[in-house]
Amino acid sequence: MIYEFYLDIYFLENLVMNYTVLRMITIIEKKYSSRIRCLLTAVSGSLAMCLMMILEVYKVQWMTAIVCMTVEAGMTLAAFVWQGWKKLMYRAVIFRLLSLLAEGSWQILRDYFHMPFPYSMAAGILLPFLVLLKVRTREQKEQFLYPVTVVFRGRQKQLTALWDSGNQLKQPLTGRPVHIIELESVQPLLEEEERRELMLLLELKASECPSGIFSFVPYQSIGKKHGILPVLKLDEIRVEKENETVDTPEVLAAVSKDAVSRTGAYQMILHP
Repeated sequence: MIYEFYLDIYFLENLVMNYTVLRMITIIEKKYSSRIRCLLTAVSGSLAMCLMMILEVYKVQWMTAIVCMTVEAGMTLAAFVWQGWKKLMYRAVIFRLLSLLAEGSWQILRDYFHMPFPYSMAAGILLPFLVLLKVRTREQKEQFLYPVTVVFRGRQKQLTALWDSGNQLKQPLTGRPVHIIELESVQPLLEEEERRELMLLLELKASECPSGIFSFVPYQSIGKKHGILPVLKLDEIRVEKENETVDTPEVLAAVSKDAVSRTGAYQMILHP
């Protein structure tokens, strides 16, 4: 039986596979490696595999296995900073496992779902990459969650806050940054009359603040062109970071009637 072999397609397959797997390793290890470096490494690895096919090394299975493992170990060595033999072997094993995962996904889409070659390759290889990227994004977001203590008139409330670079809320006149805190976290800090006043402000049933502790800030958000939030001037917030506690006196916090986190993971959004 005679098979037609297209060297250019084989090179392209290996190039896409190698580059994607190298980027997946950077996600898993949370180590930086430039895209150009990964691309050049992937090209070198693909050329090496093409050379193996030209020399017909694939006819001997044990030699094929040795060449593949050597090339993969060499790519991990070229793409990342040297951290010892143990780390090199670890990366080579991870490279092989991720390659099998991506190749398996690609072949399932091609053979069982009869997806055309370019689409099955793209979907099958990129699917594991996108899953890992989603996991990494979630981990990065969790890294910016901090225990926070808010203080108002001697009363304290401990909660979890998200440091969000997208929060650009500021007072229009003074330009002071404004944090966002949900209603349930603020209520324990207030007197009963102040709670009722705050509810009226949130429901836009009042425009004056008899207690004098609230002000207003306009805001814009996705899905809503504009709105107004009541703002409470807290005496202090203490943000507990990894190696230090940051105390900030007299901070402004806009009160949101809705939860600021869909999952309840945090109750406050810090201004960067």
